[in-house]
Amino acid sequence: MRRRTIIRTTFGTAVTALLVATTSCGTGSEPVASEREPASSGEWELQELDLDVGPDSEPPFATDGAEAIIVTAGEDGAVSSLVSTGGGPFRAGEPHPTDLAPLWLGAAGRLGDDWIVLGSGGSEEVDGDTTFRKDPVVLRSADGTTWEQLEATGFSGPVDIEESVVADDAMVVVGARREEGDPGSEQFTATAWRSTDGRSWKETRLPDATASSYAVDVVDAGDRLLALGGIGNKTVAWASDDDGATWARTTLDGVPKRAHVNFIAGRGDVLVATGFVPSPDSDEGAGTGHLAYRSTDGGRHWAPAAQPPPDQGEQWGYPAAGRDGRFFVTTSTYLESWSQPEVCYADIDQCRQDSEVVLYTSDDGDRWERVDTSGFGTGEAGEIDDITTLEDGTVIAGRAGEHAWTIGRWPGDVDLPTAPPPTKTTVEIDLLEQGDTPEVGHRYAAPLHIHCGMDWLYLGEQPWQRTDDGPDVETGAGEAASADWPVAQQTIFGFATLVDDDTVEYSIGDGEVIATYGRPTQDPVPCM
Repeated sequence: MRRRTIIRTTFGTAVTALLVATTSCGTGSEPVASEREPASSGEWELQELDLDVGPDSEPPFATDGAEAIIVTAGEDGAVSSLVSTGGGPFRAGEPHPTDLAPLWLGAAGRLGDDWIVLGSGGSEEVDGDTTFRKDPVVLRSADGTTWEQLEATGFSGPVDIEESVVADDAMVVVGARREEGDPGSEQFTATAWRSTDGRSWKETRLPDATASSYAVDVVDAGDRLLALGGIGNKTVAWASDDDGATWARTTLDGVPKRAHVNFIAGRGDVLVATGFVPSPDSDEGAGTGHLAYRSTDGGRHWAPAAQPPPDQGEQWGYPAAGRDGRFFVTTSTYLESWSQPEVCYADIDQCRQDSEVVLYTSDDGDRWERVDTSGFGTGEAGEIDDITTLEDGTVIAGRAGEHAWTIGRWPGDVDLPTAPPPTKTTVEIDLLEQGDTPEVGHRYAAPLHIHCGMDWLYLGEQPWQRTDDGPDVETGAGEAASADWPVAQQTIFGFATLVDDDTVEYSIGDGEVIATYGRPTQDPVPCM
């Protein structure tokens, strides 16, 4: 869903922010509308917002009743906001300067009569290098347009503020406590904070948290709060039965033990979680399978979704729960060629396509269907980065561009349009298994990565050195391949044939040999 690079979900009283770019408020927009008549037919009502790109941060996007706000931090640390009432157009608030630059905003919600936003920031020069202080900051606004910085207490040092939830009369925030004196280090501890007024906070180190632990999400799970994070590379969950005053370790029963569960969303007892299972030979590397799990008892027991969004090569986005009970999640149509070469060999254009973010929705978290966003005006299929709902079911979605946002509103009394899921064709290919010896005369599918050129080919993990003086391609140096070669993602999807014990011919689909390889006369040169 930050662009830290995929999506993030922020929970306040139903707060969501997916794939959000860092921004600061630019020019204002149309005056706010206090009421909005229900539409009889569905279409996206679009609004362009002029925004400047700030530092690598994310602006909270929050809703409460009929109100929605987007809070942004500029490069100078100034805080601005955009406010919508009754599903009407967003209007710009007044910038509020802070002494913390850069500033990262991580959580927002309505606490009593006020909007509360939290983050951290600040920097200083030390021996010619910039050090980020990560000083905590809390801001308050009665109407979402005019802000004041509070002299908040209860933070014992530098922090990362991740997510929040409002439970009864308290705001609960999770994140990590950074190492005192060296907030840029890898020493951070999973921590929760709780406040009933936004000014005085109680800090709680989450149970069993070590100096390499973190909390990334928190959600209202009906009769308790559920926080999600990790200790080292292990996914960990914590539960609170007293609105965040105290916490205990808990389990995600039914979720694979090796799974990395990234983020959760919930409405009442029904929760949705997404994540992946890491490769067996990797502590934290690429996933071998994407997870979409569902719980109907507040996160105590979990089961895989019966009809999840399709697995398209990148992990799913962070799930979001709308105020009307619907769930949302995004996925990408981007295909990692190394993991699904059968798609590239079937049709190379499928692997040449840019990544497209596709939106899915579900009424129960169990069965998901694709939302038709073509009317959103963001390309052939339309992409949505941020999404939430108001209490009347009005959907508010955002598309973050480099210097602007497109905001779309969908009427609450009209069902979202659906579309068939994206499909990819595949073809059966004969790949030589790792460590196997090729047979003479057999033609194997052999993707050849050409970032560093075509000098080396690996066939069955045996390196082969190029022997001919034919055309070379080095995409890392800006040298493009011939237009008729099957190249995508800096890889030639060609074929290798061992013609005799000492010679390999590399050809493309029509049989044209484009390179010849022999036994190496030197050690392979690593590609950097």
